[in-house]
Amino acid sequence: VIDEMELVVRVDDVIRAIFRLHFLDEVRYAELAARLGLATPTVRVRMFHCMKEVRRLLDLEALERPRDHS
Repeated sequence: VIDEMELVVRVDDVIRAIFRLHFLDEVRYAELAARLGLATPTVRVRMFHCMKEVRRLLDLEALERPRDHS
């Protein structure tokens, strides 16, 4: 079973940094933007795409997992 951090490894470096800083270090988007030299809306959009990809990968994982038919 894939956990969320394994999924984040599959996305690009900037998105991974945004995800980790926001969720693990609880850094707000404005501070993330300043640290990464990006506009705050850009950080939000990248987080949106990251979460969309994580959901997609979780859906794939669920489809590939064998079902218990008992």
